[in-house]
Amino acid sequence: MPRQNNLERLWQKANSYLQADNQRKALPLLKKLYKAMPDDAAVVYNFGACLYELGKVGEALKYIEQACAINPNENLFLSLLARIYYSIGEIVKSIEIYDRLSTLGFNDPGFIRGYADALFVYEDFQKATNLYKLSEIEEPNNIYLLNRIGDCLVSNGNFSEAIEYFNKFV
Repeated sequence: MPRQNNLERLWQKANSYLQADNQRKALPLLKKLYKAMPDDAAVVYNFGACLYELGKVGEALKYIEQACAINPNENLFLSLLARIYYSIGEIVKSIEIYDRLSTLGFNDPGFIRGYADALFVYEDFQKATNLYKLSEIEEPNNIYLLNRIGDCLVSNGNFSEAIEYFNKFV
């Protein structure tokens, strides 16, 4: 039982650092927790997410994939996995994960924009346009979104509608 109490204290301390956006202090605690509980999806995910936030994307990928293997339908885990794949240029893998998330009913605004960005890079401009327009509902004055919608519309040959979007932020 003392070991369990020590792990609980480590977990609480690591979480307090994460909530304070202090990943540097959380990382060594999460590493200890991971070594003690390598099959705990939440520990594995938080360790990987912490690495990701610290810019250690390659290392993070291993742990986020592991967390997804332990809990394959966890939206939060899959969403970060899709973002990591996108950030390392694995666009097709990113889209596959975003497709899976969409079948699970995940519709967080960050997910929708990430999915649209991956489709944009993949040059699926019609789907990207639709998703960017969904994001626009939440953020109608977001210059990034308006520009991306305009770019998609140009790529699809919808020049007059594209000009309307470009004029929204000029």
